[in-house]
Amino acid sequence: MKSRFYLSCAMVATLGGVATTVQAQEIEEIVVTAQKRAENAQDVPIAISALSGDALSDKNVGDAGDLVKMFPALSVKQQGTINNGLSIRGVGTQNFHVTAQPAVGQYLDEVSMVTPFTSKLGLYDMERVEVLRGPQNTLFGRNTTGGAVNYISRKPDVTKGVNGYAKLGYGRFDQLSAEGALGLPISETVAIRVAGKYERRDGAFNNLVAGDKLGGYKNYGARASLAWEPDSATKVLLSGHVGYFRSTPVAYRGVGLLAADGVSACPLLATGGMAQFEGTNDCLATSKGVGLVNPSTAKWRDVYAAQRMTGQIDFEGGLLNIQHDFGPVSLTLISGYDVTKVLYQQDFAGMPYFQSAVGQDAKYKVFSQEARLASNGDGPIKWIVGGYYSHENDDLMTIIQNNRTPAPVIAVPSVLLDQKVNILSAYGQVNADLSGRLHLEVGLRYTHDKRQGVRTPFSMAGTSTGLVGGVPFGYDTILTKNTVLGLLDGVTTTCAIGVLVCAGPSDDVQQVLSKVGGKVTLSYDLADDVMGYASYSRGFKSGSFDVRAQAIYLGTAANPVGPETLDAYEVGLKSTLLGRRLQINGAVFYYDWQGLQAFVNSAAGPAFVNVPKTEIYGAEIELQANLPADFSVNGGVSYVHSEIKDDGGYSLVSNGAPVAGAPKWTATGTLSKAIYFGDDSKATLSVTGRYTSTQQFDFADAAFAKLDSTFFVDLFAGYEFGPDGRYSVSATVDNLTGVKTCSPISNNGPLTGTNGCLPNEGVALYRANIGIKF
Repeated sequence: MKSRFYLSCAMVATLGGVATTVQAQEIEEIVVTAQKRAENAQDVPIAISALSGDALSDKNVGDAGDLVKMFPALSVKQQGTINNGLSIRGVGTQNFHVTAQPAVGQYLDEVSMVTPFTSKLGLYDMERVEVLRGPQNTLFGRNTTGGAVNYISRKPDVTKGVNGYAKLGYGRFDQLSAEGALGLPISETVAIRVAGKYERRDGAFNNLVAGDKLGGYKNYGARASLAWEPDSATKVLLSGHVGYFRSTPVAYRGVGLLAADGVSACPLLATGGMAQFEGTNDCLATSKGVGLVNPSTAKWRDVYAAQRMTGQIDFEGGLLNIQHDFGPVSLTLISGYDVTKVLYQQDFAGMPYFQSAVGQDAKYKVFSQEARLASNGDGPIKWIVGGYYSHENDDLMTIIQNNRTPAPVIAVPSVLLDQKVNILSAYGQVNADLSGRLHLEVGLRYTHDKRQGVRTPFSMAGTSTGLVGGVPFGYDTILTKNTVLGLLDGVTTTCAIGVLVCAGPSDDVQQVLSKVGGKVTLSYDLADDVMGYASYSRGFKSGSFDVRAQAIYLGTAANPVGPETLDAYEVGLKSTLLGRRLQINGAVFYYDWQGLQAFVNSAAGPAFVNVPKTEIYGAEIELQANLPADFSVNGGVSYVHSEIKDDGGYSLVSNGAPVAGAPKWTATGTLSKAIYFGDDSKATLSVTGRYTSTQQFDFADAAFAKLDSTFFVDLFAGYEFGPDGRYSVSATVDNLTGVKTCSPISNNGPLTGTNGCLPNEGVALYRANIGIKF
């Protein structure tokens, strides 16, 4: 692995001799709207990283999960087939249920994307992406504790003629992609832009049960926008979007919990890490009606999937953005409406015989309205005030299809939740120049969050007889809400421990949260292009209702998970040096996290808990440099120490344990070389490295839940030619050295008899692209 990495770097360095430019160029300024104003990212006293749309395209950043290639301290908390929440500096959401509230807010053109499922949708025709670290509870509409990710799409432009691009790609496992955009003016005041993307790929994994391929997907979407600028003071944007994700059954690798004697604990569990999942072993799992079974396989991409599975996301909606400049102040009105539908089932045993699967059927309908006034001009005091309202109407269901307990029946418990969420908030921020170099920012947001609904438990037989010998129902029968209600029509038996077929009783649930969050920041200009800052901020997020299907049999579904609060202290430095050819930014931070929301598995079944107190501290540094001979380097390193300080007495949460999914060290780095052939032709070569240290996937620091460190190497080679670089060809290789990794790791012993995880492909993924822009 190391030899390939050094060889790639040497190739880039050797090609440097033919470059036509000797002097390093200035670093391009990136304008962001992290504080609802257009500002140079280096002038914003927030730990923020931003990437242009072109950079996203070059790095094959296809969805939110791919952003980890580019930014330190950013990771994905993959909770299931299609549930990908983001984590920043160790703060994320460890909960795969459909009621889980994301800790990191995601926004598309300033409208909140409420669910973590939208992270799987494709990114295309982006102007830029901004990643803000730490609580952002002053200027952003939904409550966040970890940070915010802003996706800013390209807009129609009345000042441009016909413009756009088209791009085709083909890669390993028959991966085919096509994307493009077209913008054109309709008149001097009206322009439109349409954009879309389609991507599909065959499965990379071999199912040893049915002989089919696992892990394939389709991801496609489109966006249409209309801009109207009747005069120089008014801008109106109307935009609609759709996005769809479809996956074939996913791969799941499992290791049995029992040693070869069928009684003792599997010794691999005490070792943890990747060793428990690679190759064959003698560890066994128990399967109802079959006995002891060995789920291990010799080859990484050979897996067992005994149950048919599905993963579907539909995302449809639109927004209206109206801006008017009144001179001293500007008014912005943003209306958003989105409908997200989710349907999936996941077999999380990795066994040759069906053990247990979770299914979820959900529909979210969200309307939001934001209005804000902002001062104009360059005076010593700038301010923003605004209000935000969001109404959410959700219809959610979770099921567990369990072939293991309770014996000897096969039952399918489920929980339905119809909930409404109303969020009303008012916010304001003042930026004051206290002197020529000292600046103060103060921001506050008051939020009233009310969620209420009706939660109803159900349970039905999992086979035609309810016994092991009966004909099992397929997921088409038991997964959707309407079919479940049809099977239970007329059932009058109320649910209780040990009852196989039951309906109700329903209970009214409600949570009301009223809190004040915000921040205070002092920044000081140490030099013309060097700024230091210190800040305190408070973020919070709402709780959620319990929809654990298994809780019907456990009698433990009484209490929902409560809200959480995070107090953040940060000191940072931003600098642009050497004639704007070098940027070095750094920060140190401390987080006091109260009421961390956690989902844990225990011998008694799954549970939602609020961990009373958690501490996180760390540091990060990012560097970007344009070097002589058209070389450039950028990257960053992050250190995060997380620790449970008060476990609340929960059996599977331990004082001193790290937060799940929070590696101590993350690092990214890219070395690039540009080679110019005249004014219109350019070749670019780059190598990217990504390191993630050992991390934990439970809250008790158990060995079985440890994931080994990884180091990935990606390569890019591109060539642009024709007038203004209109045409392009490129090739990429992700995971050059074929690193194998597997996450999240979880012990599902009470349900499946296995410890398991979702594996990556474990091979190099190559891809070629051709494109045109105009």
